[in-house]
Amino acid sequence: QDISLDSRRSVLEECRTVFEDLLAHEEERRSLEGQMNHTDHDTPEFERIADRYEYLLHETQRRDLYSMDSTIGKTLDGLGFKPREMERGCQEFSGGWQMRICLAKLLLQNPDILLLDEPTNHLDIESIQWLTEWIRGHEGSVLMVSHERAFMDALCVKIIEIDRSEAVVY
Repeated sequence: QDISLDSRRSVLEECRTVFEDLLAHEEERRSLEGQMNHTDHDTPEFERIADRYEYLLHETQRRDLYSMDSTIGKTLDGLGFKPREMERGCQEFSGGWQMRICLAKLLLQNPDILLLDEPTNHLDIESIQWLTEWIRGHEGSVLMVSHERAFMDALCVKIIEIDRSEAVVY
């Protein structure tokens, strides 16, 4: 819930930071390719390198590094940013719009488990509809807290209400 943005970056630059680890993964993966070419394939060393290579390849594919800019653009568009606003500095936006930037960064990470606390706060109807579709298409698990009944009804297969230490499952 805390806003953590670098005020010197544009919205687009800030969203690209989500992929810094993947860019480093890609660089490491290319290095490992060279190591595999020069390592005997029947050794534990080769197996260690190959395991790391497989992990790095999986992560770059899972998080779709190669369509990074397109994915960032679609996500920011879905959350209501106009193309010209993507080049504006993060500090130029109100707190609500900065929360949208943080939400975009979270979604761009494409986590296996997504924890959301009142994700529709600061969103207009179009952005809520886009977020609903994004969550529907998300392959991971989602755990969220929301008071937006229509949003919850559109997405949830199980709702747990906690009231005075009692849990009721719907």
